[in-house]
Amino acid sequence: MKWALQIQYLKEKEYSVIAIDSRAHGRSSDDQLIPLSYAQMARDVIALMDELEIPRFSVVGWSDGAILGLEIAMNYESRLDRFFSTYQVSNLNGTGAGRSPVLALLGARVENEYKALSPTPDQYNVFIRRKNKMQSTQPD
Repeated sequence: MKWALQIQYLKEKEYSVIAIDSRAHGRSSDDQLIPLSYAQMARDVIALMDELEIPRFSVVGWSDGAILGLEIAMNYESRLDRFFSTYQVSNLNGTGAGRSPVLALLGARVENEYKALSPTPDQYNVFIRRKNKMQSTQPD
């Protein structure tokens, strides 16, 4: 998801914004030796906040970012000021949503954005397999 409008709005309201591409998403790299996990992504966020010397912060998350925010809320509660989430996967038993024509359109968009932004655009199918494995087993 492109966050440009949300970032612009928050900045106009005088919030400081740090837009993070999670591991293997957007412009971030993907160390394929490390399994994708929300716990690892949360550690990545905490490490960045430590490096920037930001003791408490808010998280706005969509989809995997929403699960990432939940991971931070559950395991790094003292670091979290506020948390806003939407469109997170929350039922590992499935909902049949995969048959939705809307999600088919989203899939094409995700592929196009991945190939345009990723440092490894030729690894899209590997990314999808890794992401699907993560989403089918987590959160636990």
